[in-house]
Amino acid sequence: MKTKYFDVKDAGISVKCKLYYGEGHTFPRVVLACHGFGGNKDNAITQKLAETLLPVHKDTAVLAFDWPCHGDDVKQKLSLQDCTRYLETVIHYAHHTLGAKTLLASGNSFGGYLLLKHLYEQENPFEKILLRCPAVCMYQALMQGIVESGQAESLKKKDALVGTEKKIRVCAAFVEELKNNDITAWDYTNHTDEVLILQGTKDELIPHDTVQSFADKNGLDMISVENADHRFRDPVKTREFIDYAMQYFFE
Repeated sequence: MKTKYFDVKDAGISVKCKLYYGEGHTFPRVVLACHGFGGNKDNAITQKLAETLLPVHKDTAVLAFDWPCHGDDVKQKLSLQDCTRYLETVIHYAHHTLGAKTLLASGNSFGGYLLLKHLYEQENPFEKILLRCPAVCMYQALMQGIVESGQAESLKKKDALVGTEKKIRVCAAFVEELKNNDITAWDYTNHTDEVLILQGTKDELIPHDTVQSFADKNGLDMISVENADHRFRDPVKTREFIDYAMQYFFE
C-alpha cells in the first residue's frame, strides 16, 4: 500500500488530502473518508480500512482529507459553508483527477453529519454511504458534550477553543449554523438503499436511542454494535467496523 499527501486547490481554498492506493494513477472506485470533529485525515481506523481493502480491491483508492480548521488545515474559524466547499472539492477531484466512476463514503460523527447534510441538500454523488456513530444531533453534541463546562454560555459573546487532538476555534456563528441545520428534522426516506449506520451501544457522545430514532423515522438500516463507544477504541470493535465496511461496500 502506498500513501500520498497533497493539496486540492479550488477558488481560494486548499484542502489537505491523503490518498491510500496500490498501483496505477486512476481508480474506478474511490472511498471518501470523512473524519469527526477534532480529528484529521491520519486517523487510525481509515488507515486500517485501507490496509484491509486495497490488497483485495486493487482498482480502489481511499481518499481522506482534513475538514476546515482540522489537522493541517490553516483556516481559523469553522463554518458549515466551508465544510460543504471542501466536500464538494474532494468529490470533484475524485471524479475528474482520480478517475472514479463509483464513489463510496465513510463518515464518523461530525463527518457523518456533514455527509447527511450534503445528501439532503445536493444530488447524491455516492453509491453507498457508511456512517459510524453519526452526529445527527450535532448541535447538542457540541454544546453539551464537546465544549467544556462553562464554554457554552460564553460562546454567545466570544470564540472558544474546543476539542482534544487539535483545538478548534468555534464561534457563535458556527453554533447558530448547527442550530439552524438540524438534520433530525429533515427527510431521508428517499435514501434507504444508500445509507447504512453503525452505532455503538455505549456511545458517550451521541446517544444510541437518538440515532435509532433518526434511522427508524427515515427507514434507514442501522446496526447496533454492542459495547462500542463513540470512537470504536476497542480493537475488536474497530475490526467489526472494517468487516461491516468490506461487506457493505463490496458485497
